[in-house]
Amino acid sequence: MLLQLCRRLPTVLRATLDVRNLSPHTQRAHTENVARFARYFHRSPAALGPGEIRTYQVHLACERKLAPSSIEIAVCALRFLYMEEDVEDTSCWPFRSNEPH
Repeated sequence: MLLQLCRRLPTVLRATLDVRNLSPHTQRAHTENVARFARYFHRSPAALGPGEIRTYQVHLACERKLAPSSIEIAVCALRFLYMEEDVEDTSCWPFRSNEPH
């Protein structure tokens, strides 16, 4: 399911963001952060997992020297992508959902 999503990621992600009634600024931030994550690993988000998310967080903090609030924005975008698309087992992911699924 997620692999199919990633083939049409920009369209599906934006549609999902629209349904959630998020602001255009938030939609753009989420889309750009998911794209940056995929570009960093040169792979589709469907091929990436919790280890890569953790590695990416370290990259943002140590190499890019982003502020914690900027890192949180990136993590929120990834959380939205993986949680909204009902990836089966998210218990080992380096973030927690505040929403029941």
